Amino acid sequence: MLLLLLALSPCLPAVSASVPLSEYQKQEWQVEDGLPQSELRAITQVPGGRLLIATYGGVASFDGLRFSPIHVDATDPAASEAVNSLLVSRRGDLWIGTDDRGIIRQTAGAAINVSEQAGFHQERIRGLFEDSAGTIWAATHDGIERITVHGETQSVELLDRLGPVSGDITTPFAEDGRGGIFVLTSDGVFHLTARGAHIHVLEQHELHHKATGDAVAIYYDRNGVLWIGLRDGLVRLKPSVGKAVRTAGDEYTQEVVAGFKNEVTALVGDSQGNMWVGTNNDGLCRVSGSRFSCWTTKDGLAGNSVRSLYEDDEHNLWVGLNSGGLARWRVAALIPLRDEPRALREVQPAALLEDHSGNLWVGTWGNGLFRLKQRKFLHEPLPGNSAAIRTLAEDAAGNVWIGTWFNGLFRYNGAGFQHVLLGRESLTDAVSALLSDKSGGFWVGTYTGLLHYADGVPAKDKGVLLLKDKLITCLAQGDDGAILVGTSAGLYRVRGEEVHPVEGLSHPYVLSISIDNARNVWVGTKGGGLDWLEGGHAFQLNTLNSMVDYTITSVLDDGQGFLWMGTSRGIVRVQRQQLEELARQKRTRLDYVLLGKADGMPSSECLGVAQPHSTRTKDGSLWFATAKGLVQTNPEGAVLPAAHPAQLTGALLGNNSVDATDQLELSPGLEDLVFQFNSQNLANPAQMEFRYKLDGYDRDWTVTRSRSAHYRKLPPGHYRFLVDARNAGSAWNDKIASTAVHQQPYFYQAWWFYALLCILTAAAAVRLFRWRLARAKGELGVVLEERNRIAREWHDTLMAGFAAISWQMETTARLLGSETSPAAKACELARNMVRHCQTEARRILWDLRENQEATGPLSSALSNALTPLSAKEGIDMRMQVEGQEVALAPGCVHHLVCIGQEAVTNALRHALPNIISVHLQYHADWLSLSVKDDGCGFRASDKLAALHGHFGIPVMEERARKLGGSLRVETSAGNGTEILVHVPFQMQLHGG
Repeated sequence: MLLLLLALSPCLPAVSASVPLSEYQKQEWQVEDGLPQSELRAITQVPGGRLLIATYGGVASFDGLRFSPIHVDATDPAASEAVNSLLVSRRGDLWIGTDDRGIIRQTAGAAINVSEQAGFHQERIRGLFEDSAGTIWAATHDGIERITVHGETQSVELLDRLGPVSGDITTPFAEDGRGGIFVLTSDGVFHLTARGAHIHVLEQHELHHKATGDAVAIYYDRNGVLWIGLRDGLVRLKPSVGKAVRTAGDEYTQEVVAGFKNEVTALVGDSQGNMWVGTNNDGLCRVSGSRFSCWTTKDGLAGNSVRSLYEDDEHNLWVGLNSGGLARWRVAALIPLRDEPRALREVQPAALLEDHSGNLWVGTWGNGLFRLKQRKFLHEPLPGNSAAIRTLAEDAAGNVWIGTWFNGLFRYNGAGFQHVLLGRESLTDAVSALLSDKSGGFWVGTYTGLLHYADGVPAKDKGVLLLKDKLITCLAQGDDGAILVGTSAGLYRVRGEEVHPVEGLSHPYVLSISIDNARNVWVGTKGGGLDWLEGGHAFQLNTLNSMVDYTITSVLDDGQGFLWMGTSRGIVRVQRQQLEELARQKRTRLDYVLLGKADGMPSSECLGVAQPHSTRTKDGSLWFATAKGLVQTNPEGAVLPAAHPAQLTGALLGNNSVDATDQLELSPGLEDLVFQFNSQNLANPAQMEFRYKLDGYDRDWTVTRSRSAHYRKLPPGHYRFLVDARNAGSAWNDKIASTAVHQQPYFYQAWWFYALLCILTAAAAVRLFRWRLARAKGELGVVLEERNRIAREWHDTLMAGFAAISWQMETTARLLGSETSPAAKACELARNMVRHCQTEARRILWDLRENQEATGPLSSALSNALTPLSAKEGIDMRMQVEGQEVALAPGCVHHLVCIGQEAVTNALRHALPNIISVHLQYHADWLSLSVKDDGCGFRASDKLAALHGHFGIPVMEERARKLGGSLRVETSAGNGTEILVHVPFQMQLHGG
C-alpha cells in the first residue's frame, strides 16, 4: 500500500489570527428555519449566486433568506437521493455525486446519469473535482474516475491503480497549481503530474510515522502548501527549497501541526490565509501559523461534528454539521465582546468611558464598575459596594468620576476610590450626569437639579444649584462655552448662572446630547428621531425627511466622515455630510445603514439611560452598550462591499409562476403581475436595498427592501421593467437588470379594433343617413301627393265657387246701374274681396304643389317666378344681384318669391309701369330685396285709402315678419312705388 511520508517539526512560521473566534458573527439555520435536513454533507456555490447544499435527502439552494429544493434527477420530480458531493463546472453544469446512483450531470436541458451510461451501477460517490483543464475527477468506492467532457456527452476512465476511496475520506482532491493534482485514496496520497500528452505518473509519498494515523482530507492553499488531515492530527507539506534535484518523496518538506490531535473531517483555507479544520468530535478549529483554536458546543456551536466547510466569494465561512444544521461565520461590521468576565457578562453595561491612559471604564446596572486595562477586565469595587452605575466622567486632572443610582458620587484619583458628599444626599441619592468644562469647572446633574463647582472640586454644600427640582439627564459643552443641559422637561443653555430654554425641541424628555467633529450638536429625545441644534433653536429630523424614528441614545463621529447612532433598534451609520444637508434642507433622503444582530450586535437594543452610553477610544474603535453586552466597531468590516447586480428571478402572472426572460407576454386582462428579483448577498441579505421602475408606467423609482414588485391591471402597451440593487448606505450598482413587458389588449382594446369600429360607425352613419333620406323623401312624396290632391280638390270646388260668386257680383252690379249708390259700392267691395280670396287661394294652391324651384338659389327662383308675369304684360323686367349669394332654406326662398310676385302683380295691376326693377343685395349678415316700378304711384296720405279693400301689402308684411325681417313701402304720386324687404341671415340659414 502506498503510504504518506510525515516529518515532525517543532516550530512553524508565525501567522497570527486577526480576529478571535469569539468575535466572529455567527448565524445558524436548522430544520425549523427551512433547512431540508440537519446533516450537511457538502456545500458549494453557483458562481456569483446561490449556495448549494447536499444532504441525506437531496440538494437545496440557499440565497441567504430561503431554502429551495433542487431535484437530483430533473426528469423525475419525485426523486430525492442521498448526496455526498456537489460540483458546479465552468460550463455551468451541476454535477451531483449520490450515495447509490453514481454521478448525475444536470445541464440546461437534461439530467444525465454519467455513471450508469459508463456501466457503473449503484456507484457511491465520495467527492467531485474539476481541474484547471476542465477535466472532472470523481472519487468512488471503486476508485478514481477521470471524466472528459465532450459538449453534451462525456467519457469516463477508471484509474483503478490508485485504489478505492473509503467513506471517511471527505476531501480527496487538491490541485497543485502547476498542472498536477493530488489524489487521496484508501491507499494513500498520490501526486499526478503531466509527463506528456495525457500521460500521468504516480509519485508516492511514503509514511514516516504510522502513529500519526491515516489521511482523510487534503487541501492545497494559495501559498503552495498541501494540508493533510489525519484521523488524529494535521500535517502540512511545503515545497522543498534549495534542492537541485527532486526525487519522488523529497519534493515536499513535511510538518506536523504540534498539539493538534483531533480527527479531521474537512479542510478549507480562507482569504486571510487561515486554515479551517472540521473535526469529528471537537468542533471547528482554525489554524493560524503555529497556533490553533477551536470552537465547540461549549462555546455555542450547534454540534461538535463538522461534515463540510466552504468559503464563498463574499468570504463567508459556511459550516455544515453532522446533525447541527448550517452555520455561517463572518467578520462583521461590529464585534461583540465575548471574553469579558462572568460578572460583567451577566449584567447590562450602562456607561462607557475611556480615560487619558487608554483604560476603558464600564459601569453596569448591578455589578458595579469594571476597567479594561491591557486587554484584561478588572473589577473595581466602590466603597459601600455601590453596584448601579449611572454616569462616568473624567476631569482635567485625570480623575475619573462615577455617579451612582443610590450612593451618590465617587472619585478615582489613580490610587483609590473616594466617596464625595455633596450635601444633598437622600434616600435616592442619584447622580445622573457629570461634566468637566473647558474652564476647569465641574457640573453634577442629579434628580433634583444641577450643581456647579467653579473650582472643579465637588464638595459638601459648596456647589451652586441651578434648575432646581429638574431631573438632569445629560450634559455637554458647546463651542461658545455654554453648558447644554438635558432634562426630563426640556433642553437648557446655561452660561454662568443664566439659564435659557432651547425652543423647538421635538419632545421635552432629552436622552442625549452629542457634538460631532464638525461641532454640530445633535439631541436625542424620547420622541424618536434626532434634533439638530443651531443657535438657540432645535430642528427635528424624523421619518418625514427619511430619518429613523427610533429612540437615539448617542451619536459618535468615527473621524472618517460617518456618524454612528445608538438607537433602540440597532446602530445607525450615516454620512455626516448627508445628515448636515438634511438638517439644512438641502437633501430630502438619507442613505443610512441600520446594523443589528446580523452585523455582530449581541442585542439590537442600545441602552441609553446612563451617560455616556457610547465612547470612541484612541485606536478609533467605537464602543456601545447594548441590552446583552458590549459591542465595538470592526475597522475591517465597517464598510460593506459593493452589491452584486440585481437579477430577475421570475414573475407571477396571476397564479402562474414563470421564469425570468428578456420578454414577458401578458395575456389580456391580467389582474396581477409580480416581478421577483434578488441580488446575491449571503453575508447579510437584510441589508440589501432595491429600486425598481416600470418604464412607461411609473414616473420615478421605488426604493424597497422587498424582493418583489406588484402591479395590478396594467393598461395595454409596451413597458420595460428595471431593477437595481445596492447594500444599504452605498452607491447603486451600475448594472441594471431589465426585461421587456407587453400587456396584450383584448380585441376590443387593440388599435385595429378602434379603426374598424370607426369605419363601421362611419358606414353605419352613411347607411342611416341614406335610409333616413330615402324615408324622408318617401314621406315627403306622400305629403306632396296629398297636397296636390287637396290643391286639385280646392281648384275644382273652392276656385269654381269663387268664380261663380264673382260673376254673380258683376251681374248684380250691372243690375244696380248706378255706381255711386251704397249698394253698388258694397257690391264692388264684395267683388274686391272675392278677387283677393281668389288670389290667395291660387297662392295656397301654388304652395301646396311641389315646387322644386324653391330649393334653388333665390335669384333663380325669383327670375323663374317673375319673368312670366312681365312677359305676359309686355313690361321690361330688370333683375340685378349684388354680393356673394348665400344658400337659403327653402321656406325663406318661398316667402321672398311670394313677396316678389305680389309686388310685381300689384305694379302690373295698379301702377301701369313701363319698367320694373328687381334688386337683390347680399350683405355680411342680412339681405335686401327691392321691387321698384316707374308707374303712377300714390300719395302717402292716400295709403290707407289704397289699402281699403285690398290685402296685398298686409300679406307681404306678414311674410316679412315670418322671416324675422321688415317691409317698407316708398311711393309718391307720379314717381312710382318701391317695395323694400330687409331679412337677417340667421333666419334664412336656419330655416326661418
